[in-house]
Amino acid sequence: MKKQIVLYALAFLVALSIFSALSTKVLFTDAPQYINTAKEFAGLAISKVRNFSAWLYPLFLGQFLKVFPSLFTLQFLNVLWLVLDAILLYHMTKKKEVFLLFAFSPLTWIMAPWINPVVPASFFLLLAYHLLKQYEAKRKLMYFISSGLSLGLVSALWWPGTYLCMLFMLAFFYREKVLMALGYLIPVIATASIRFFIDAYYFGFPFFSTIRGLGSNALYFLDKAEVIPGNPPSFLLFLVMLALVISPFLFKWYQVDKKKHRHELLFLLLATLLFFLNYEIRYFITIAPLVILLLSTVLKKNEYVIHGALSMMLIVVFTASYFGVTEEYLIKQDISEIARKYQGTTFIVGTEGVSEEQAMDISTLYWGREIPRLITYRDWKMDVQKEKVYKEYSIESHARINEVRKMKLSITYLQSDNVDDASLKDLLILGDVPPPEGFELVKKYAIIMQYRKISEIYLNNQNL
Repeated sequence: MKKQIVLYALAFLVALSIFSALSTKVLFTDAPQYINTAKEFAGLAISKVRNFSAWLYPLFLGQFLKVFPSLFTLQFLNVLWLVLDAILLYHMTKKKEVFLLFAFSPLTWIMAPWINPVVPASFFLLLAYHLLKQYEAKRKLMYFISSGLSLGLVSALWWPGTYLCMLFMLAFFYREKVLMALGYLIPVIATASIRFFIDAYYFGFPFFSTIRGLGSNALYFLDKAEVIPGNPPSFLLFLVMLALVISPFLFKWYQVDKKKHRHELLFLLLATLLFFLNYEIRYFITIAPLVILLLSTVLKKNEYVIHGALSMMLIVVFTASYFGVTEEYLIKQDISEIARKYQGTTFIVGTEGVSEEQAMDISTLYWGREIPRLITYRDWKMDVQKEKVYKEYSIESHARINEVRKMKLSITYLQSDNVDDASLKDLLILGDVPPPEGFELVKKYAIIMQYRKISEIYLNNQNL
């Protein structure tokens, strides 16, 4: 690697790290799941983690938190994958302009502080593509196997990556012999199966995250998924943003050689259609390096400069909300003050009609040790009512003939421990919403509302 590119890479790493460290926004979509789970693997979480379908990335992050327990550790590791994307693009093209094209992509900076497995998935997807191209050029089996292993990590890191792997194989192997596709599938499955080993070790059930992923996808398409309160994004606004976030010159895609790059274009088309099913900009970081690679084949030298200038303005526009007195900044201030005043207190978090993830959000932002545990309102309520079942999903057969048996398949979510928290009295709620019946306001902070059971307040006043 040329010395100049090494300097570019170091400058890029430093710039992204400072950018992420200065960002006061932390609670990006799904980020609390991964951050709090990483803290759990490091023994730092104070709330239960949500069961979801991607444990590998937080397990990886958690090992570093054991040594350097801070949010910046996670941010640095996250941006490192973006730098590796840029380095790999340079390695593939030997053009520093392509490195800079990705480095100045607005989407790169949007995703820098966003702790999410889509970021490392983007690197391993690009690596799988590069190694496959190396195999096509040199016909060395090592490249073929390595490409499959890299592609399998996309699935292991991120459940929707499983669908992305299928589309990748469809796009690049639809004209190949079946035996070749099956041969490629073996190393893909080998690394994708890492999730089974993690599930078996931590949950005693190798298909835990697979069933969780398939189940959540099924519920989403059946419109039965639990939705966190909030306003859904505008699809029109999403399309406008999509046209700009990878590169302001994305419109020049029509000039890409369709015959030479038919496999790449087919894959990107299929991936885009997949992401449109649940349109979120963050998903596109997985294919952004490949988009940049193809775009570099049609851009002129002066357009690289224009890309950089326009992108810097777009980065300011798209990430302005990351800085200053954000909601996360205020929550951190609130919980730090509460922790100082009520050391050793276990709090209930949440109320009726708010996200069950409020406890996880606070645990994500709080890095102290004064508060031992945060209990979700739902867990507390179930303990009070002596219940154990969170929810149950079932599918039944409905025969139109005189069938002797009826089939019913069901999945039940149960409480994960036998700790009885019914006696807890202190409650925290994010936002000014009505508390549960029987609780009275203790103090209103900037974001957090602190309540206590009325009987407890009465007794405290009597003691005074």
